[in-house]
Formats: sequence, C-alpha cells, structure tokens
Amino acid sequence: MLKNLTIGFIGSGNMATALATGLLNQVAKIIASDKDLTKLEALASKGVVTTTDNLEVVSQSDIIVLAVKPNIYPIVLQEIGNSEKIFISISAGISI
Repeated sequence: MLKNLTIGFIGSGNMATALATGLLNQVAKIIASDKDLTKLEALASKGVVTTTDNLEVVSQSDIIVLAVKPNIYPIVLQEIGNSEKIFISISAGISI
C-alpha cells in the first residue's frame, strides 16, 4: 500500500529527517523542502529528493508532513493554500 505513495516533508529538521529516513524503503518517493541547504544536502545524501520550494512538495506528494516550528506554520499554510491532499502536523499544539 505505501509503495505507491510519495510522502512530502515541509521542513527537514531532526524529526522530519528521522521520519523520512525510516520511510525511505517503504514508499515510492520522499521529497523534502527547507530553506536550509545544509539540511537538504544531508537528506539528499540518504536518497531523499530535495527542494527549497514548498509548493513543489505539495504538488508531487500524496501525503505532506508539516514539520516546521510553530511560529512558521502561518507562513507555510498561507504559502501552500488550500489543497485536497492529506496533511499531517508533527508540531505539538498546532491545529491545521
């Protein structure tokens, strides 16, 4: 079932990296975005497709994990707009 899915991560901190790395062999593709190129390089070396464009993650993914700090959520949500995709938030205390 998971083998056909593309999972996207907006944000690539420690939690996102741990989740993405754990899912690498379980899904068709993982794509992650971040503004920090060093974090993206680390993920790319593990086989994750990377970008600095959050909208690219949304357009290419079946499920999107929002893995940004709480103060960044309003910016990211405004940027990505409405979508019929499945979004998962891993930040405590944030409702989407």
